[in-house]
Amino acid sequence: MSPSPDPFGELEAGMEQLRNLGLDPVLAPHALADTGYAAGSAQARADDINEMFADPEIKAIISSHGGHVAAGVLAHLDWDVIAANPTILMGFSNASALLLAIHAVTGMITFHGPMVMWQLGQGPDPYEVEELHAMLFDRRVGPIGQRLPWETVRNSGAAEGTLLGPGMSLRALAGTRYQVPHRRDVVLFFEGMVDAPGIVDSWLRHLIYMGVFDHVRGVLVGSDGSAFTGQASEVPFTEILLDVAADYEFSVVKCDDFGHGGVNTVLPIGAAVRLDPDTAELVVLEPFLACSSA
Repeated sequence: MSPSPDPFGELEAGMEQLRNLGLDPVLAPHALADTGYAAGSAQARADDINEMFADPEIKAIISSHGGHVAAGVLAHLDWDVIAANPTILMGFSNASALLLAIHAVTGMITFHGPMVMWQLGQGPDPYEVEELHAMLFDRRVGPIGQRLPWETVRNSGAAEGTLLGPGMSLRALAGTRYQVPHRRDVVLFFEGMVDAPGIVDSWLRHLIYMGVFDHVRGVLVGSDGSAFTGQASEVPFTEILLDVAADYEFSVVKCDDFGHGGVNTVLPIGAAVRLDPDTAELVVLEPFLACSSA
């Protein structure tokens, strides 16, 4: 993720958005630490997470920003404390590895959604604020809201299963104790990608070799990130997906309502969902943790 030209301004603006929602945001002790490429050591950042899960006054933990070092905290987390204190945990980008690992180890539903600095701190679309409130405050069960109509790319019938993703973050945990079990029906979501088609092809095949696609019943594809990178995809992600996974039958729905390319709706990782290609909708089938406003 590219450095922000005004990180402290974006952080404060994002916190003000949370205040507007009725929350009382507090910064973790090491949130402003700087080791040159990370906000403190992996141990220090894990200590922050452990303390926030243990604090009954903390109702939600929201990533301030992304970063490749996010997975470094996993070896230092107090898994017993986390499992005993279910708390909303939300972020996206490289923080997705943390979301998936905590779901894998504890079974807790985590949330792929806006971060404090990026999106909330850069002037969120009203759609993002509405969806965040609907999902995290109201625990809305039913269809995920759509900013623009979603598109069915392939209709192989409705799919029900556990919502997991982003797909490429599953690769990051492969072969570790934090790998998400895939011995169940899965509705998988991917960010579209602007990497070279050969790279996307190889990463998707890695997921196939991991056995993930044996359990996929439907796929939701988000933004390709071109608005973020300034690059256009050489080949659409959905086209590569359908080619690589030609031997698998599952419905594919495309939208631009999550990912690096612009807005980010809230997707509950680990929740039971139905992907309906007839209506091009993702429907949440079960309630989950809610966040109480101040």
